[in-house]
Amino acid sequence: MKICTKKPLYDIQKWAKKWFRTNEELADNTTEVYQRVIYLFIEYISIQVDNKALSSIKNINEDFILDFIEWLEDNSEDVVQFSSSTKILYLVILKSLFRYIEKRAEHEGDGTIFTWDKEFEDILKIKKNRRGSSKLKYLDDSDIVNLLDYLSQMLEPENAKYYNYIYSFAIKMMMYGGFRVSELLNIRLKDIVFKGETFEVELTETKSNIVQYVPVREKYVLKELNYIRGHKLPNQFIFSSLTGTSRMNRSNLYRKVNSILKAAGVDKKGLHILRHTSAMLLLEKNGDVSLVKQLLRHADISTTMIYVNRSTKQLGEKIV
Repeated sequence: MKICTKKPLYDIQKWAKKWFRTNEELADNTTEVYQRVIYLFIEYISIQVDNKALSSIKNINEDFILDFIEWLEDNSEDVVQFSSSTKILYLVILKSLFRYIEKRAEHEGDGTIFTWDKEFEDILKIKKNRRGSSKLKYLDDSDIVNLLDYLSQMLEPENAKYYNYIYSFAIKMMMYGGFRVSELLNIRLKDIVFKGETFEVELTETKSNIVQYVPVREKYVLKELNYIRGHKLPNQFIFSSLTGTSRMNRSNLYRKVNSILKAAGVDKKGLHILRHTSAMLLLEKNGDVSLVKQLLRHADISTTMIYVNRSTKQLGEKIV
């Protein structure tokens, strides 16, 4: 039996089914956890296949796995629940699945060489070393200054290119509008309604399946917006190629934003920290928890309170 074909979704579903059969002796609760993790992973693979970002399970590597973890975090309202220990659990379960596939590859002798065991060992080593670190990460004042300075350099005439404007717009929209990645990538130019010094973005594809409106101050992204309005048709997705024919996928955005953060001298990574930063900026500016809940579109105020508790702790640390 061939270990992998040119249909990654079919392959992962096939091997997950076989792997589950080898774990039938597990307790019901454990089986439920295993199933939840694998089904989420299959959902993520399905998205990547649709976006033409994955052509074979052979291409699943450390970056892909970390992207999956980031995707889970970005789509999780419960910041506390998706802790370091939860991430490690997910990684251990995935490692078990891929170790099974590797062994089957060796047994079948189809000549395919995998390095998943090493990939997972490297990731788990990093995650376990960070287990004691803060659960909520965001950009501090110096990070924001460095990032904005770098984005400004990206848009200087000698550097200004199409994707520089697009990536700068993405970063600022997440940082000042609190957009989730899934919301951001679905924005079309026609979804933006200008209202004086602010504009509202109409979100039709949300976690709650309810149409929502997100206000953003125009001054933060004026340069980027003027450029985009001159290069996009109203019905085109903003985060797409110059011609609008190829949409940007989450993995590409994740990698590029991380490279921009690194180039800006910011020692943090991930798309979710920009949304966390938005929450902290809103709290520092007005302190109105109910308003922050509304602007970040949290279903439960307890999620917003995580940021409040962190902000209060930070204030306490500054008192002499």
